[in-house]
Amino acid sequence: MAGNDLTSILNEQSFTIEELKEILKIVHANNKVFILKLNGLLHEDKIELYKSFITNFNEADLYYTQDLGVVEILTSFGHKDKIIYDPVTMICNSLDAKIYNEIAPIIGISCEIKLSDANIIANKVGNNAFYKVFGYHQMCFSKRKLISLYLEENKINKQGDTYYLKEEKREDFYPVIERDYGTIILRSYAINLMKEFHNVAAKYKFIETVLLSGEQIEKVLCIYSRLMKNEIDCSEALASFAELGISTSLGFTYQDSIYLKEEMKNV
Repeated sequence: MAGNDLTSILNEQSFTIEELKEILKIVHANNKVFILKLNGLLHEDKIELYKSFITNFNEADLYYTQDLGVVEILTSFGHKDKIIYDPVTMICNSLDAKIYNEIAPIIGISCEIKLSDANIIANKVGNNAFYKVFGYHQMCFSKRKLISLYLEENKINKQGDTYYLKEEKREDFYPVIERDYGTIILRSYAINLMKEFHNVAAKYKFIETVLLSGEQIEKVLCIYSRLMKNEIDCSEALASFAELGISTSLGFTYQDSIYLKEEMKNV
C-alpha cells in the first residue's frame, strides 16, 4: 500500500506519480498485490485532482479509501470491484455493513467497538472485511492546520509536522500530525492484537505503520508474518515484540469505552 499526500493521509512517505508507477511494477513483478492509498477526505475543489490522479493507476489491484466521494469516482471509472472502503469509525453494526458492502466489496470495520462485535459484522458480510490489527488509531481529522494556527497565535516557531497533545486529566501524550491535507490526532498508543490475531474474523488484517521507524516497521511486519504462517506462537511473537519499545494497548478490544474513574463516581 502506498500513496501521495495530495490524495491520502498518514503516509510514511509521499511518493510522486512516477514513483508509485515504479512501485506498482516492482510489486507485480514479485507477484504481490498493489493497493493505491486514497484515504484523504474529498473536498469539492479536489474532485478533478483525484480523478486525474486515479487515471494513472488503472492497473492497481485495490484502492483504499475512507470517503464515499472517492468511492463514487472509482466506481465511475469501472473499479467498483477493487474498492476497500474504510470509514475508520463508522461501521459499527452488521446492518450498516451490509449497506456499505453493496457499494464496495471490502469494508473497514470500526476499531472502536469490541472485537466480538467486529467478528459478528465480519461474518455477516462473508468475511469481506478489513480490520486494523496494529497501529495508531485516528481520533480526529480536520482540514484545518491546527498546529500552525496554535503556533502562530502563540508566536512559536514551527519545528517539524508532528507534535504531542497532553490532556489535563490523563498522563497520555497524543500524537498530532499536520501535513498539506490538514491535521490528524491519534491515540496515545498503538493497538496491538498480536495475541488475538488468529481470533480476528476479518479476511483482511491491516498493519498501520505511521510513526514507526523503518527498522520498527520491518520487525513488526516480520513478526506478524511469522505469526500468520504459524512459524511462531503468540507468546513468542509477544516476546519478540517487547524488544521494539513501542507503547501498545488492546484499546477497545474487550470494552466499549474507557472512562476516568472520577467521572464515573456519580453515574
